[in-house]
Amino acid sequence: MLSMRKIDRIRSLYYDEGMTMTDVARRMNCSTNTVSKYVKATDWSPKPRKARYDYNNKIIPYEKDMKLFLQKERNGHYKQRITGTRMFELLKELHPDFPCSYYLTKKHFLKVRREFYSLNKQYIPLVHNPAKAQVDFADFYYLYKGEKMQGHLLVIAFPYSNAVYCQAYRGKSGESMSQGLKDIFAHIGGVPYEIAFDNDATIVNVKGTGANIVKTPTDLFLRFKAHYKFRS
Repeated sequence: MLSMRKIDRIRSLYYDEGMTMTDVARRMNCSTNTVSKYVKATDWSPKPRKARYDYNNKIIPYEKDMKLFLQKERNGHYKQRITGTRMFELLKELHPDFPCSYYLTKKHFLKVRREFYSLNKQYIPLVHNPAKAQVDFADFYYLYKGEKMQGHLLVIAFPYSNAVYCQAYRGKSGESMSQGLKDIFAHIGGVPYEIAFDNDATIVNVKGTGANIVKTPTDLFLRFKAHYKFRS
């Protein structure tokens, strides 16, 4: 098909300058039939292109096999990673009638592999609501009369605002945690509606291992929680 610029020139020579189709064909270096076609044409709407066959459709049914091979690959040495060539060979062994070419297999495998590893690197963002706190007991060392001593630091943090409050103790117990939280609540003038605690032995008894693990809050902690009416 001629460009619209050339078609417009053909029609202009014929209709505006009165040239014959033979003269127009000679001037535009094309056949008389071509000139006649565009001179008589009435429909100038663009013709939609025919949908090209998507060759990727041939390999889509084999994506599942590719991902299974990638799953196995993750447990192996990084130097034994599957290449596009090796994937083509594996699929040919698995499916004797495998209909896809080496080029198509390699191209699609690189796409699947990129998506597979990107999904495995994604993380769920942490969401912290206002008035929600986290509590932990940390160890630290300090000097007392020139002697190095071990202390325990009760830390309550508010991730939403990044506010942190601490209380230091020489000992670590359920009573010290309760007293520290009580002092911090009085200092900030309120109580968080929800507090996340580490499984510290001062507030929870842990028994068993693995799937049989059982965590039981201490009576002291439950009394403290009931008094201040927060969720844990």
